[in-house]
Amino acid sequence: MSKKIIVILSLLLPLSACLSGKETGGLIKSTTPNEKTRLIILTVGQEGLYQEAVQSILPTKSPVKFLTVKTLKFHDQDGLHTCGYANYKNEAGQSSETPFYVELRKTNEKYGVHRGQVGTDDEKKAKVKFVCRHHKL
Repeated sequence: MSKKIIVILSLLLPLSACLSGKETGGLIKSTTPNEKTRLIILTVGQEGLYQEAVQSILPTKSPVKFLTVKTLKFHDQDGLHTCGYANYKNEAGQSSETPFYVELRKTNEKYGVHRGQVGTDDEKKAKVKFVCRHHKL
């Protein structure tokens, strides 16, 4: 019985940290040999921020499915840099997959969306290309 309780608590404690709205900053792995960047785990609230941002930038308001999402933290910069792919229905009603980038920054101890980019247009995806592709996210 006590083993079951320990297992349940070990699963619930990390989840409670995510639900509290605080940054977990959980290190997944270093992305470079010199460890100037790291992949982190977002809270549920932070995930909602990037999802709302991407939804607002997309040309249609169809439901969005987020694919291969990763968040990067640079040690010498503020902000959390989230990259991934969003699958949505385009203007023609066809399923379309597009890359995205959203930067979250903390103001008054609360994260908010600082900037974001969505799409495959080379003129409009500088951050998608640099942050996401450069770091192989």
